Amino acid sequence: MVPIARVNWVTGFGENCRPIVNPDKVPRYDKVVTDIAPILDGGKEWHPAAYSPLTKLIYIPYIDSSMDVQAKNMAWKRGEWFLSSRVLKANPYTGGIKAFNATSGELVWNRPQSTPATSGLMTTAGGLVFSGDAEGYFAAMRDDTGETLWRFQVGTGIHGNPTTFTVDGKQYVAIVYGPGGGSLWPLVYDELFKHQNRGGGMMVFGLAD
Repeated sequence: MVPIARVNWVTGFGENCRPIVNPDKVPRYDKVVTDIAPILDGGKEWHPAAYSPLTKLIYIPYIDSSMDVQAKNMAWKRGEWFLSSRVLKANPYTGGIKAFNATSGELVWNRPQSTPATSGLMTTAGGLVFSGDAEGYFAAMRDDTGETLWRFQVGTGIHGNPTTFTVDGKQYVAIVYGPGGGSLWPLVYDELFKHQNRGGGMMVFGLAD
């Protein structure tokens, strides 16, 4: 097993790949247990990964964070968030994009960023990987090294997925953009959204021949 991001709540895996829980990272009622990794969102959220049959690599948008938790006896109530926690604190929340060998799981390259990877990824036959981020940058990277070749600031966060299409033989790439996110993201992006919140929309870019 190859972890996408930092994991410390397990020490390994037993029979039938069942996780062996790290007792030092189990939330307790009498104290705050710190630095439980990954955070509630996991090492990866719903945003799609991408695979290139040319490089045989899988490209994964990941989250790198941990949380501090103290458990709490809590009755379930309809319509309320049910986390049973007296303390739930998100620690520094970053992320990025990693490329793994799809067969061996070997990490080939890693492109860290200052915010969690909140956009899906797309590969092309031209050797590119497209992605967006919460700071509003839509970027094209080399699929073999992760080097950024081009990027464009859309003016607000990107949480959607890129797509590509052709018209009259010309290729285009489109991205849906707009601030938002689920789970703990409103807590993480509170300050960012105060000045990076210009509505939503879609932008389309033509690829050079």
